[in-house]
Amino acid sequence: MKKLSAVLLSFTFIFLCACNSAQTEETTVKAEVTTLPEEITTVESLSLEEVDPAKVLTVYFSHKDSVSAAAEYISEKTDGGLYRIETTGKYPEDEAELVKKAHEEHLKNIRPALKNAPGSMSEYDIIFLCFPSWDNTMPMAVWTFIEDYDMRDKAVIPVCEGSSAALTNAIRDINNLVPGMMVVEGFSYTEDFLSIADDFGARIDTALYG
Repeated sequence: MKKLSAVLLSFTFIFLCACNSAQTEETTVKAEVTTLPEEITTVESLSLEEVDPAKVLTVYFSHKDSVSAAAEYISEKTDGGLYRIETTGKYPEDEAELVKKAHEEHLKNIRPALKNAPGSMSEYDIIFLCFPSWDNTMPMAVWTFIEDYDMRDKAVIPVCEGSSAALTNAIRDINNLVPGMMVVEGFSYTEDFLSIADDFGARIDTALYG
């Protein structure tokens, strides 16, 4: 098996699963963490000499947005796996109520319970993490996923439908949740930009190759 570039040589490719299978309640409230890491561990791109045979998994959370389309596109382009984060509880369809719900979960530091889990991520080296901007960061369901699955042996590439500010906040939150995780800067996009396949594909290539 060929090696990845020097950025990923140190990874051991051991999957550490910390899924809380015993959780029965819809949500969990975590003590708020106010201390941010002194340094955010990010790189501009993986600068891979070659992506094959590195395996890619696209993980996404989507509700009333085009994130699922973006995730499917990334999965097809990278010839990788696809996994959707789903919660046990349902979110409002009304936009105003959804915004209110997203803000409440973020404000109260709630971790929505997940109803599904990937069988294994041990075979994957690179994780595209796709999500919409909720409360100017990533949805709290993504926080649950990150805490349930220690991905410090992976390269994680965040992809945010929304503003670059939301992406920056999400990257900071990821680093705060799991210090030392290998995070690529990733990119943000709008629904209109997603329709331009060549441009969207170029951003994926930039994240992988620089």
